[in-house]
Amino acid sequence: MMEYTLFGESHGGVVGVVLEHVPAGIPVDEGFTAAQLLRRAPRGAAATARHETDEVAYLSGVFEGKTTGMPLVAVLRNGDVRPGDYEALRRLPRPGHADYAAFVRASGHQDYRGGGHYSGRLTAPLVVAGALALTYLKEKGIAVSAHVVDEENLRARAEEARKKGDSVGGQVACTVTGLPAGLGGPDYRDAVESEIARHVFAIPAVKALGFGSGEALASMEGSQANDPLRTDGERIYTTSNHAGGINGGVTNGMPVTHLPPHPLHRPAPGHRGPVHHDQRHRHRPWPPRQLRGPPSGKRRGVRRRPGPVCPAPGGGGGNRRFAPPYRHHRQPDHRPAGRAAASSGTHRAV
Repeated sequence: MMEYTLFGESHGGVVGVVLEHVPAGIPVDEGFTAAQLLRRAPRGAAATARHETDEVAYLSGVFEGKTTGMPLVAVLRNGDVRPGDYEALRRLPRPGHADYAAFVRASGHQDYRGGGHYSGRLTAPLVVAGALALTYLKEKGIAVSAHVVDEENLRARAEEARKKGDSVGGQVACTVTGLPAGLGGPDYRDAVESEIARHVFAIPAVKALGFGSGEALASMEGSQANDPLRTDGERIYTTSNHAGGINGGVTNGMPVTHLPPHPLHRPAPGHRGPVHHDQRHRHRPWPPRQLRGPPSGKRRGVRRRPGPVCPAPGGGGGNRRFAPPYRHHRQPDHRPAGRAAASSGTHRAV
């Protein structure tokens, strides 16, 4: 299974992705990748003022238009950067952002400019990895799609919020079709829901996720929630899909769906109104007016353009590597030494 590692910072030189365990011979469709990045790109008054060309350079792992089977490295250069705009973040974290958490994790050595590695800018290399994964899955007859739920209403809400200098959240529905029955397992390491959730929650601002009918299942009776099995003589299927194509952590052959009301994206915290919070015992308003950002809560590729981002983490079936947390402010670990040592490192895929 492919594994991906994102690198770079919002206002650094580049952002990029390292893909390992890539099957050899996958066509690298640069036109398709460019189209996915264009879907992610900010457009309109409700988007961020930052604009990047998002030209992808493949440094390794690609030869004559196909993957070589070796680690693949792709980078996108940051051009529209204004690091000076974020000098205030050196000592004043923004509420609702990862600034404070990143400060603690890195013992104050984090790149605070525009959120650094925690920025929505890092969804660009994620889309590059996802485009390659989607190409591979297409060859296997598997398709991944996503769309904004009630986009017209979301646009109207966003416009009203923009006039007030505020932001809104949104909802995205994602569907995977063509998966065979029998993938995954009942253990938390192998469950399909666990694997998808681990990647989806790495997308900035995702705060909730449900499969099939999601939280609506809580208000159903068993006779309503069950998905009756049928056969046409060639395949077994269900007449409904409340389980979202997964039973016991294992695919059942139906489309794997995360449907409304989930995944749920929180409103972007970078609104234009003052928010008072304590910072080093000083009660002061935030944010400074010079910062750039999406005025109505559509971070690049997160809400209005979820198609290229939401399929990307789960589409590859791969892992994302996370560095172990810094010791600063870490809670005491009372587990046996063997278990504690095994808790960090790369997670395996479904």
